[in-house]
Amino acid sequence: MKPKIKVLYVEDDKDWQGIVQEGLASLGYQLDFASSSKEAISKLKRSTYHVALLDKRLDESDPENDQGLAIATLIAGLDEGTKIIVFTAYGNIDDAREAFREIKVWDFLGKDKPISEIRRAVKEASDGAILEFHRPSRTSKEILVTKGNALGQLLSKFPTRPGLSTNEQTFELFAKRLLGEYRPLLPDQSDAKLLTISPFPALHARYWSKMLGIPLAALFGRYSEMKTILQNIEDDETLKSSMNIKVKVDESFDPVGFPDFGGAVFELKDVEFEEFESKLDIQS
Repeated sequence: MKPKIKVLYVEDDKDWQGIVQEGLASLGYQLDFASSSKEAISKLKRSTYHVALLDKRLDESDPENDQGLAIATLIAGLDEGTKIIVFTAYGNIDDAREAFREIKVWDFLGKDKPISEIRRAVKEASDGAILEFHRPSRTSKEILVTKGNALGQLLSKFPTRPGLSTNEQTFELFAKRLLGEYRPLLPDQSDAKLLTISPFPALHARYWSKMLGIPLAALFGRYSEMKTILQNIEDDETLKSSMNIKVKVDESFDPVGFPDFGGAVFELKDVEFEEFESKLDIQS
């Protein structure tokens, strides 16, 4: 499941929402709307966006309204690589630049600009965000959190063989390979589990993918056993149901780079966002 390019448009005017939706349709992006700060914050808790298109003033009847500035400050603080475009009424761009001087903003656009200019700005910003999401310093600083002692239990079952490492560092590298494009990940509030699946051990860890906006389960095991484990899951509807599995999203088998590990990612069903730990202190 390849993550889509996602754009959040924070705008209280339904007419402008329709104009921008029509103008960006040809790009094929996922466009989410928020009509208020509360709605924007709710979406930012659950999802990471490539581009945030923000109306500076969410209440046009109030000249002192600066909710767009507050949301931009929040997005910048998340440091997830989202590119911010300030979209404001004609004549307010200089005021907007002054208000946003402390925040790194990708672009400022007046609402008098043609829709082609808006489309160009969003496309360029999304291209910049993709590069940001994949920069090595970003991916290397994100540590995969697996709660509990299930990982240690799994690794203890690996035989010690010359020239092969099954330590936690190797596992982390493999897990990043498998889960990298679905990050940021919010960990499950519950500990990871060591499951026995006909009859092999497998580490089962759940995450909320902010990139996809959905709950995921990652399953890790010994390379030589994982394909059998995955086939058993595919064939056993009762087992799939007990694990709340909806569909397999991805799998990884690399006999050269990671000869010890195999793994797969599944989309979950009947799992609520509230079951995961947010690393973000966002108040609504």
